[in-house]
Amino acid sequence: MMTLLRTFKTFALFALLIGCAVPPAINAATKGKTIDSSKTSPTSFTMQLRVGEAKSLADNALNVKLVDTKDSRCPPGAYCIWAGHASATLLVTHKGSAPETVQVGTLAPPEMKLPGAAVTGGWRLTLQSMEPPHDPKANATSPAVTVTLLIEKI
Repeated sequence: MMTLLRTFKTFALFALLIGCAVPPAINAATKGKTIDSSKTSPTSFTMQLRVGEAKSLADNALNVKLVDTKDSRCPPGAYCIWAGHASATLLVTHKGSAPETVQVGTLAPPEMKLPGAAVTGGWRLTLQSMEPPHDPKANATSPAVTVTLLIEKI
């Protein structure tokens, strides 16, 4: 009985520690929402862009324009060897600096050397989603594609 109680206490402590390790930027309250950066300049927020669209923080500390997208993800309903990769080319300007082109992409094995998160001017940009899912018959750079970025001040 004591062993069972000790095991339960250990499991409960472990579960509590794991629950506290979830990053605050990706939780149920913020997931899927776009924060209005014109009213505040948070340290972590999401931004949705379409090809050709640009958005800025209220104080112009960061301007982001979606230049292009590439999507080689496995189409819905298909069976693929791996999930594929989606990436977005962004034109980023920090307050007082020249524009910089960066790429962000979905997770991929490091040996593939595909873009993941980008760090520039004290900001980390991460591709959260690209919608709609890849359709091999459609143009991947269609303005209908919406990219959601997680932007964090680091």
